[in-house]
Amino acid sequence: MPARKGPRRKPGAFFVCPTFVLPRQGEVAPKATEGEGGGQLPIIASSPSVSCADTSPWRGRIILWQATLMHRPEDAPTAFAAAWNAHDMDALGALFDADARFVNRFGRYVRGADAIVAMHRPIHQTIYRDSTLANELIDVAAIGEGAAIVHFWSRLTTGAAHPAGPHSVDTLIQAVLVLADSGWRIRALENVTLADPRSGAPVLRD
Repeated sequence: MPARKGPRRKPGAFFVCPTFVLPRQGEVAPKATEGEGGGQLPIIASSPSVSCADTSPWRGRIILWQATLMHRPEDAPTAFAAAWNAHDMDALGALFDADARFVNRFGRYVRGADAIVAMHRPIHQTIYRDSTLANELIDVAAIGEGAAIVHFWSRLTTGAAHPAGPHSVDTLIQAVLVLADSGWRIRALENVTLADPRSGAPVLRD
């Protein structure tokens, strides 16, 4: 007996996002708009799934939040790239512990999630606004209960917005993650540019 086919989902119909979602700081879950059903949209941290309409302006945000959740330390490379590629600095900041340390590939050190966001927001509005990041996990080393060190390769590809034009840079990232109530968070991160040891010129892995 052939399998029964379910009804095709119409534009504007609800779909389920298997994630935990919290609004950005200072935001609340939006009111449903026409075609989305009545009342408040169920965008809450305690729900194992989130329903939203295809046409909802929050759909993209929900998908991004899903991509940036870190259930395990090894989720850090994917989560970091997802926030970067969306150029969403609130999502990037949410990856970090409130008192996190960050050293970028130029040796600039900042402390605190707010400072990390403040360092990245201007460049994502200008020279890195069309950049992309591709990360590849190297390893994870547990250093105790609820703490781990993660290493991953990262390739930054810039676009036309960069003064030097489109080009790629490979870096190696070391991150220390800690387990919090809402998942894993980055406590410290250092980014080092892959370079020729003789000339100091940046090089690519392949």
